[in-house]
Amino acid sequence: MNFSRVFWQVFVAAMILGPSCGVSAQESPPPAPAPDPSGADPGDSPPSSPGDQPGDSTADLPAGADSAPLPSAADAKPRAVPAKGAADTASRPPPPRPDRPAADAPPKSSPKRPPGPPITVMPPNLFAGPSGRMVPGAVVFSSSSLDTGGGFRSDLRVGLGDVAEFGVVADDRVRVRRRRGVVRDDNGTVADFGSFADAEAIQPYLAAIFKLGVAESRLFAAQPALAIEFRKSFEKAEAGRDTRVASLSFTASKSFFSGNLSAHLGVGLWDAEVERETFVRGPDGSPQTAGRQTLSLHDEGAVDQVRPYGGLEFRALDNAVIVVDLYWSPEFTFGDLSDSDLDRINLRPLLAWGTRYEVGASTWLEAGVRVPDIGDANLLNAQIFGQLSFTYRGLRTLLVRNRP
Repeated sequence: MNFSRVFWQVFVAAMILGPSCGVSAQESPPPAPAPDPSGADPGDSPPSSPGDQPGDSTADLPAGADSAPLPSAADAKPRAVPAKGAADTASRPPPPRPDRPAADAPPKSSPKRPPGPPITVMPPNLFAGPSGRMVPGAVVFSSSSLDTGGGFRSDLRVGLGDVAEFGVVADDRVRVRRRRGVVRDDNGTVADFGSFADAEAIQPYLAAIFKLGVAESRLFAAQPALAIEFRKSFEKAEAGRDTRVASLSFTASKSFFSGNLSAHLGVGLWDAEVERETFVRGPDGSPQTAGRQTLSLHDEGAVDQVRPYGGLEFRALDNAVIVVDLYWSPEFTFGDLSDSDLDRINLRPLLAWGTRYEVGASTWLEAGVRVPDIGDANLLNAQIFGQLSFTYRGLRTLLVRNRP
């Protein structure tokens, strides 16, 4: 029993004192020298050799140990342990500065503008005459019609900045009446045209159009749509004569009852001209050239040039409109070339009514009746027409999206 107790006491002491003894053997300073019998302070006199100095650790090393000095506890510094993820962060390149994008960064594309709010497009004219409505900017409007009398009409326009439009029209509303007689055409051939036959359309009668105006309620509340349209034709040869027409129209259009009823009212100034070679009969009765003569509508005065016009639109359904309108068109009366007094220029009233069916947001099918001269009260001259109108908005959408 005494032996086992001594064994466990020695074992516990070895476990406790063993590590501390090993450390002190390396890190503890050398033991202090024994006191001098003479009573002198050991610190008063320097050591006799470098090995006796307190900082020299080589004197304290046991025999056979390495002569290299060990670092003292004061010189030992704790080693920094990198945090988790620090190595990954150190290997990454620094982020680019906001004002200096990276060289390999893709160029930033400017964001595209939205297409803008939807626009409402309606045909800029009625069946016979113009209206105060305008074709929106960068929108193309086209219309073509045929009637039972063989007449063909085509209208092509483009909007300019929501305040103007430019276009070209092939019209069939300019008409001519011919008087029976011997006349000479452009080739010098004598022909008989009949005695004041029914008026016929001169087609195609090409004309250029420029229209300027403002939309409804643009300037002030309850303001009607206002437009000024100028139309001038190209020179057209007919029956040995050169003809031209022009018109200037002032139109106001106003919508009522949430757009279910629209009224159009305007006044127009027309002009027309016919130029021809006059002939006189020679001694043998054959026609001979006597020179050129020009007849103009403005020579008769403004009373014969100014006419009012107008129309109504009633929206019977959401996509169907009933249209009635009255307009005027020039009519030439040609007589015998040997008698220049028989040539005349008159303005004839033109009445049209029908329906406009909106097939889609940009397409309309139209049909109705057109009476060339309601003063004659001749229903045999009335024509049934069919018309197709549409708009193209792709150019406007492209310009709006790419606008800076």
